[in-house]
Amino acid sequence: MKKNIGSADSYLRFMVGLAFLINIYILETGAVATVILLGLGIVCWVTAWTHFCGAYVPINFSSADGEEEEKAEEAQA
Repeated sequence: MKKNIGSADSYLRFMVGLAFLINIYILETGAVATVILLGLGIVCWVTAWTHFCGAYVPINFSSADGEEEEKAEEAQA
């Protein structure tokens, strides 16, 4: 599984996931809305942690372009 999420995208996904989870408490949602928000929050956190998004694969998109190369160059220097 090749990483296709960059650091900025990962940070944004983490924050959006956190917002979904906080809204469960703030909005005092019902059972259905709680399950939906919990699912969305967990999916955002998992994709942020693994740096992989399955939705990016069919459209051949990657926000991590060049980050791995930059890290390799810094390690050699």
